[in-house]
Amino acid sequence: MIGKRAMLLALMLLIFATGADAKQRVAYIYQSERNIEPVITALLNESFDLELLAADSITASTNFSGYAFITIGDERFTDPYKIPVNKFPALVINTYNVDEWKWVRSITCTQQNFPIHLKVVSRNPLTEGMPDVFQAYTSAFDKNYISIKACYLSGDRAAGINATVSTLKNANEAVIAVIGNGTRLLNKNVSTAPAVFFGAVEIDYWTEQTATLFRNSAQWLAGSRAMPEPPANTEINYDNRIMLSWDHPEPRPDHYSIYVSDDPDSFNFTKPAATTGNSYWEDNGYNNESKRFYIVRSATNSGREDENQNTLMLFRIHLREGYNLISIPLIPKDNSFDAVILQETQSPVVTQIMGREIGQDSYLIAEFYQGMGWWSSDGLEGFQPGQGYWLKASSDFNLTVVGYMQASFSTSLAEGPNLVGWVSYRARSIADAINQSMPITQVMTRQQDNYIIAEFYPGVGWWSSDGLEGLEPGIGYWLIASQPTEWTITLKQ
Repeated sequence: MIGKRAMLLALMLLIFATGADAKQRVAYIYQSERNIEPVITALLNESFDLELLAADSITASTNFSGYAFITIGDERFTDPYKIPVNKFPALVINTYNVDEWKWVRSITCTQQNFPIHLKVVSRNPLTEGMPDVFQAYTSAFDKNYISIKACYLSGDRAAGINATVSTLKNANEAVIAVIGNGTRLLNKNVSTAPAVFFGAVEIDYWTEQTATLFRNSAQWLAGSRAMPEPPANTEINYDNRIMLSWDHPEPRPDHYSIYVSDDPDSFNFTKPAATTGNSYWEDNGYNNESKRFYIVRSATNSGREDENQNTLMLFRIHLREGYNLISIPLIPKDNSFDAVILQETQSPVVTQIMGREIGQDSYLIAEFYQGMGWWSSDGLEGFQPGQGYWLKASSDFNLTVVGYMQASFSTSLAEGPNLVGWVSYRARSIADAINQSMPITQVMTRQQDNYIIAEFYPGVGWWSSDGLEGLEPGIGYWLIASQPTEWTITLKQ
């Protein structure tokens, strides 16, 4: 049970918080209530909703996800492994257990007969507004005339831990240090969350500059738990290699997680295919799969990611020699024929494209001219979602298209034949794709050299002697309507 002192502190924090805007929650973990530091609780309560958490109450099922970070004071914990340092953002003002958290083999402290001064060796959010050299304590001695100490992670610390603030004597003596997500610790351990080591442990004697350094550390850790903004203007490009690109959001995240799947409903968001700090990434693992999906998410070093579902798509359509009835099941960044169909201008494989506008009886034609590219006197210049096209190929050819997945689609259909395309990445039965209330009487496409047909029978439904049971991505279809109608499709993304 929490003692009187801890109860009083908790009551004070509650009074301070009453009437204020909602704040991020922070846990102050303590072993003994008599070691709870009022200076720390007061500083943290300036910006956070502070909760006191006894170390003995922590179990394997304790959920820390509601906290921005945890704070650990300078006392010896009987079971430090229960405290999720290295697994959850932590502000560590502790000199007793850092060896057990695999940061250093042994802590080192320094004492002087004059007030200790420290120097900034790394400019980052922690040291914002700090002078290059500052006085850490208001006095050289405590009330018992004992020299006040500052402790640091020395040369036997984990190689991945770099000093932010050091002693004046040696820039490698890390009085304040940042432990980032993914830092290699001692004995082959690796951190999976950020932390700050704060070695100015004589809290009652902090100068205002040391208090500012503490506030900055707390704000940085709290920010590490904030949801980052998603990348902007994410694109996919294909030029015989797959390249994703995007713009950095503001503020810029620590890195980006790249997720790859052969099914957009089956992304494994616990294991990215790659991470990068750049605004581009090349998929060197692509092995000519017929379809491939990508999501790029902003991420922090503490393991936070945005949750965008902006899905990029690659789809491959196999063209046979001769005429092929196809459609493009995505939205290309550039829908022009030159951009979508990559081929040598001197030896083109796809030489003719024919399309047909809804309600028109004649084809629009585009021709490929050797050494020049595509040209059409009919104004046929690019692929439109939901439209069907005839492509003439001089030999077998794999057409790889890239772009964005569609969430929905709607088009007007005229009475008679309509040349359309299926806009989803996934095949769907005709009965599911075409509502029975629509005046569509026949669906037809070409399979190799023959047409296959499905017909609608009132009271029975769709039936085909040719085995045409569904609409598939990459294929064009004729829909025969008995009167004008609207065709609206909602797609799962």
